[in-house]
Amino acid sequence: MKILSLIENDLIIEEKQNYVAIIGSNASTTARSPKLWNYVYEKMNSNIKMYPLDVKGKNLKKIFKYLEKDKYFLGCSIAVPFKEKAFEILKKNIDKNSIGIGSINCVYRDRNFSLKGLNTDGIASLEVFQNKFGRIKSKKVGVIGYGGVGKSVSANFVQNNNVFIFSRKKKDNLNCKKLNMKWNNFSDLSKKIFDMDIIINCTSLGFNTMKNKSPINLNILKKLNKKTIIFDVIYNPEKTKLLINSEILKLKTLNGSLMNIYQALIAFKYVNNIKNKKTIIKVKNLMKSAVK
Repeated sequence: MKILSLIENDLIIEEKQNYVAIIGSNASTTARSPKLWNYVYEKMNSNIKMYPLDVKGKNLKKIFKYLEKDKYFLGCSIAVPFKEKAFEILKKNIDKNSIGIGSINCVYRDRNFSLKGLNTDGIASLEVFQNKFGRIKSKKVGVIGYGGVGKSVSANFVQNNNVFIFSRKKKDNLNCKKLNMKWNNFSDLSKKIFDMDIIINCTSLGFNTMKNKSPINLNILKKLNKKTIIFDVIYNPEKTKLLINSEILKLKTLNGSLMNIYQALIAFKYVNNIKNKKTIIKVKNLMKSAVK
């Protein structure tokens, strides 16, 4: 298959068989989606399979052009660091609820069999948060990081709350204003963090090669109000340095494990065109079983 020349990892993709994928810079080693999706496909006796595609940024557009034409390709998940780039590639065909976010993590076929972009990260983040802590309103929410995940998470939390973005790029200020969020330079985090009711880490600090790092210094954590909730969207490791330190200090915490499952569930529903509620519940339970 021609697509194999555009990816960095070794794969054998079965010919003339429907398939889905997850696209990222290191999807084959860091993504959990193949485990979730393939477990569901196996238990539901489906011949569909998800493949992880490690891609270089320069080849991303070529990958999308190839997949658009491949009639066996049903859709895909988008992993770090391509959520914003994928949005730009498909910006003429983005789900209406994801247009203002500026990033996507799911691609599916629309009625015309064209590729369409959707963001499920933010929907999942708010749902799992409120499932644990209850519905929130008029809270001060500090979101650290404004990449693909940060954009989607903040866009959902801002609906009924005051969201403050902490990032290193001044150009983020313009997009924040459009969504009624307040932008702050990352360097101001240590000064303004004490006003936050909820703090959400949407950076890669704590993940993969940066697992020993945290976006918040321990001395700063010690000074936070004990009612502050720390939400780290990272799911691997299960407990990042940020969460470990927060738990030691008796702060309320939440990791990204369930968020990852929920966003995968929503994406699975769109990619596989599942509308039956009983089937959706079955898929959800299977995904939870896959990570036990």
